[in-house]
Amino acid sequence: MHIQGSGGTRAAWDSARALSVLCTGLTIALAAACQPSASTSATDTDQTSPPATPPSLQPVTSKPHRPSGGRSTPPRPAPRATTRTAPAPSDVPLLPKIVLPAGAVPASFSESLEEAYTPDEIAAQGTYTLDQLRSWGYLGGFEREFERADEADPAKISSDAGAYRTTSGIARAFEQNRVNCQTGGWMILSSNEHLGTSSMLCVRDTSIRGHEARVFFLVWFQGRVKSAVTVTALLGKNNPAFVRELAATQAARY
Repeated sequence: MHIQGSGGTRAAWDSARALSVLCTGLTIALAAACQPSASTSATDTDQTSPPATPPSLQPVTSKPHRPSGGRSTPPRPAPRATTRTAPAPSDVPLLPKIVLPAGAVPASFSESLEEAYTPDEIAAQGTYTLDQLRSWGYLGGFEREFERADEADPAKISSDAGAYRTTSGIARAFEQNRVNCQTGGWMILSSNEHLGTSSMLCVRDTSIRGHEARVFFLVWFQGRVKSAVTVTALLGKNNPAFVRELAATQAARY
C-alpha cells in the first residue's frame, strides 16, 4: 500500500509501509504490512484430514445362511468414514478493532488514513506477488495512519494488522519481515520485543523535507494476526521507547 504523506516525506513513509505491508503486513513490505483473536491453536486449522481407510472386508469361509426358500445375502461393506475439520473463521473482521484508534496516539497527531486491504490490492503494489501472499495464507489487512502536520517537526504513526489463514503461514510471513529488515538500509535493532509469539524492532535512517529522520518499525504476531507499528520522526526526536509504548497498547487490544 502506498504511504500517503506529503512532499518529501512520501518516499520515507512508503519504505516504512513496504516493510509492514504484510502485516497489513501492511506496512512493511518489510512488513509487509500486520491476520487471531484469543489464542489460536499452534496447528493449522484449515486443513482437512483425508478420508479414513475403510475396514478390510474379510473373506467368508463358511457357507452363508440361506433363509427358507431364499438366496444367500452377501455381507455389506462397512460405510466409508470421513473426518473433516471445519475451517477456522477469518480474523479479518477483527482488524479495525485491533489497530490503534485516534485516542491512543498523542493529541498532536491527527488521523490521515483508514483503509482495508485485500491480497489483490497488496500484490498490485509490487512488493509481493499474489502467489507469495497466497502461500502465506494472507487474507487481508487494515491500517490507520496519523500525522503531525508541523513543518518544523513532522512525524507519522502507522498502525497495521493483517490476518492469515494458518499459524504456519503467518510464521513464514514474519520470517520475510526479518529478511526485509536487513535490506534497503534497514537493520534489526532487537529480535525479541516480548510481544506475541515472535516480535522484532527494526530501524532505518532517512530524510523528511530535507531533514534527517529515523524510522522505527516494530512487528509481531499472535495466533493468526500479525501487527506492526511504524513511527517516523526527525532524528533526535524519535526513540524506541515511543514505538514500544504504542505497540504495547495495540498488542493489548487483541
